[in-house]
Amino acid sequence: MKWKLKKPNKRGSKNIKMDNKVSSLDIQELSQDKLEFLNKFWGISWRDKDIQKFKGYLNTKRLNGSGKKIREISKLLNLPEGTISKWIYRTNLPLIVRLAEVYSKFENLRGYNLLSLNSTRGGLFTGPWIKVSNKINRYEDILQVTSQIPLLPDTYKKAEKFSVSKNFLENNKDLFFAYLLGIMIGDAGKHGFKRSNRFIRRISLKLSKKYESNKRLGEFVGLCVNALGMKYSQCRDVPPSKKNKFYFYSWNSQSSLLISWIMEACFGLGIKDRTSYNPIKAEWILNSPKKFKVWFLQGVADSDGYIDINTFQAGIVSKPNIRFIQKVLDSLNIDSKRGYLHKGSLFFIRFNLRDAYKLPIFNPYVKLYRYNLMEKLINSEKFNSHWPKWLGDEVDNYIREGFSSTKIMHLILNKYNIAVRAGGIGKRIRKFKMAKERKVILGIESTAL
Repeated sequence: MKWKLKKPNKRGSKNIKMDNKVSSLDIQELSQDKLEFLNKFWGISWRDKDIQKFKGYLNTKRLNGSGKKIREISKLLNLPEGTISKWIYRTNLPLIVRLAEVYSKFENLRGYNLLSLNSTRGGLFTGPWIKVSNKINRYEDILQVTSQIPLLPDTYKKAEKFSVSKNFLENNKDLFFAYLLGIMIGDAGKHGFKRSNRFIRRISLKLSKKYESNKRLGEFVGLCVNALGMKYSQCRDVPPSKKNKFYFYSWNSQSSLLISWIMEACFGLGIKDRTSYNPIKAEWILNSPKKFKVWFLQGVADSDGYIDINTFQAGIVSKPNIRFIQKVLDSLNIDSKRGYLHKGSLFFIRFNLRDAYKLPIFNPYVKLYRYNLMEKLINSEKFNSHWPKWLGDEVDNYIREGFSSTKIMHLILNKYNIAVRAGGIGKRIRKFKMAKERKVILGIESTAL
């Protein structure tokens, strides 16, 4: 919807007419009573002054069409000449006019609203515009969204770092979307910002520098964000807290209505809800393809998962969403058990390590330290009967040095690629303590003699 304008040499020296040739939506016919089309824009609100500017624009268009000059229109409408000039030359159009022009370019919006991925601080919605549902009810709704979003140019370069091929990236944007969903109910912050005409969010991520592979996780989340057409950048490291001696890696995405839409339409949460306290309502995930569910779980597990080397199990920690996570595992025929920590304030779910490896529960492109530990445990050598003498002697030496069974297991695994069970170490620890106690008792008896 564009008007052909001929710019004069001097402002107001000629009659400048706004071309009445518009597309399917005739702005000249619009009035305050005919603004239903505004309801087709997701997450955008308007104020009384936007309505007043829109009225002023319509009157400017009418007066300009009758041959009035900029100066005359300014006096008649009691509006600055600069404002009139901007409207005529289309250098700064009112919000409702811009939305009307966007609306006119789309056909068949039944059941969909329009969402702008980008916007400026001043309230300009710069697109690209995509069609979205108010509520996600099925996996196909996600495909409809991801198919419209263009990849950012840097996405391909970032994908190479993780050995993700161009073909896989372009044909599986839904999987990167699924992974981001998992991250968003885990470690990622979803900070919201109230602007004049919209409520937007950004994704923020802080990961401990204790594990170097956490940097890969942060960068892979960036790949997912870029695959959805949004920018993402690393920030300054965050200093340690009182409870943590390590610095934190830090990243932020751009602020976007798309992230607000994910929270509301995909997770079924309100503006004030938080994934840390409010359970998501995303039953549609249960009926999605296996790959989509696996990538969703990988996002959750890379964020809040763990490996229990003592029991040969994997698990995920969560407060509000543990039941939903178990439903997803059930749909993949993975047996799991729930439990709780910290007097019931934090829940966990655990399952067999071999089942975790078959999925896999941790993303093989990211290869987080948890994934590496899982792979090493699965592929390690194991002894079903008695240990070799040299192995028993080495474990006994570690016990005498006061090492815990967990530390001993890690030492043996990393040094020899052998996975020893906690039960076997426990027996040797008890035997060592009993021998030590006997020495003490014998020492007391000899003193008594």
